[in-house]
Amino acid sequence: MTLKTQDLLLISMFTSLMAVGAFIRIETPLVPITLQFAFCAYAGVILGAKKAMTSQMLYLIIGLIGFPVFTRGGGPFYVFEPTFGYLVGFVIAAYVIGKLTERLDAFNTRKAIIKLTFAITAGLVIVYITGMLYLMLIMNTVLETPMRLYGAFAAGVLPFIAADVIVAVVVVVSAMKIVPVLRGYHLAEKY
Repeated sequence: MTLKTQDLLLISMFTSLMAVGAFIRIETPLVPITLQFAFCAYAGVILGAKKAMTSQMLYLIIGLIGFPVFTRGGGPFYVFEPTFGYLVGFVIAAYVIGKLTERLDAFNTRKAIIKLTFAITAGLVIVYITGMLYLMLIMNTVLETPMRLYGAFAAGVLPFIAADVIVAVVVVVSAMKIVPVLRGYHLAEKY
C-alpha cells in the first residue's frame, strides 16, 4: 500500500477522531457509550479497508504507548481493561466496512443503501462480538468476577443497541451525501 501525503493526513484525522470520540461519552458501570463506532464506520466508508484499518491500528498503538486517548486513559496495561476488546473490534470493523463499501460506485441507489447498511451492521456486530468476548475473558480471568456469555451480552451489548442503531442510521444517511462530495474532491477512495 503506497500512501500519499493526503492519505497520511486522512488516516491521522480518523485516528484523532477516534480519540475525540472516546472523550464524548456517557458513563455506564462497565462500558461507556461513545462516538467511536461512528468514526470507525466513517473511516471504513471514506478511506477504504486498508487505510481505515491503519487509522484504527494507529489509534490503538498511540493508546498502548501511553497517551491517554482511550476512554479510561492509556498505556500497555490497558489490555487488561474489560473494554479493550471493543478497541480491537474497531480495527476489524473498519477493515470489514471498508472492504464491503469500497467497490460502491454510486451512493444514491437503493442497492447502495442496502450494501452500506449491511456493511455498517456487519461492523457493529464485529465490535459487539469482540468486545463481549473480551469483556467476559477479562472479567473471568483478570478480575476474577464470574461472567457468562449472557452476562457479557447484558452488560456489554444490550444497553447500547438502541444508541448504536441510531448512530448506524446517521452514518448510512450522511455517508450517502458526504462520500460523493469527498470523492469529487479526491478525499475519499474510489475504486
